[in-house]
Amino acid sequence: FPLVLIALGLLLAIPSSVMLSATGETLEYALPAPSGDATDAIDAMIKARETLTEQLADCASAVSAGAISESRSVSGDQNISATVYGAGAGWFEVYPSFLKSGRRISETELEQGDKVAMLDASAAFQLFGEDLSDDSKVEIGGESYRVVGTFSHKRNVGETGEYAAIVPLNAAKTAGGTTMMISAKPIPESGARTMFESSVPSAWREGGSALSLEKEAMRRLILPRMLLFVFGMTVILVLLRRMNGIAKNRIAWYRNAI
Repeated sequence: FPLVLIALGLLLAIPSSVMLSATGETLEYALPAPSGDATDAIDAMIKARETLTEQLADCASAVSAGAISESRSVSGDQNISATVYGAGAGWFEVYPSFLKSGRRISETELEQGDKVAMLDASAAFQLFGEDLSDDSKVEIGGESYRVVGTFSHKRNVGETGEYAAIVPLNAAKTAGGTTMMISAKPIPESGARTMFESSVPSAWREGGSALSLEKEAMRRLILPRMLLFVFGMTVILVLLRRMNGIAKNRIAWYRNAI
């Protein structure tokens, strides 16, 4: 019975463990977003991102600034609660998105703050069903955004929202949010994490939280790894007992034969 419970626990942990183990290395430095109009704070973050792009050129392939708003109301033909990402220049290099339909928000639209949006495929279906068209629009934070594409939403470590939307950061400065962050896609074996953690606070602002998604994913895999270790050791002990039993039987047979 204990073996059955352990095996069942491992089977239940497999899907999430596979997703966590596939988490690529992304470095993030996050600060709480100010309440209300965040224009000045976001402008300062964008300026810091430009500085960091030069400073981290030897250890990061891309640097981006962005903001996250949890549980925001998104309205189309229906209304849902979704995580809204305010994406700045370089966002899709740090966080690649698999397109399901339409197109990606362009770098020009990100920089200019055009009123366009991308919805994850599930959110688009909930809002418009099969009627999503090139003219479909959603309302987020009292602003209207034209939907240009849908994407497959892959939740990062710690994210809980079922639905997601992406809008240009410069189009959502006054909407407020939960978190502002500067992110980077590190070059392997370049010492990027150390450089990132020391450079971002001085270029932007002290007091934030530095995260490595790959490191956080490994931490969350500790329990499944422990379960796998216990299960493996249990199987080994069971096999040893059987081998000992077989050996005893062979020895007894040999003695009787003599």
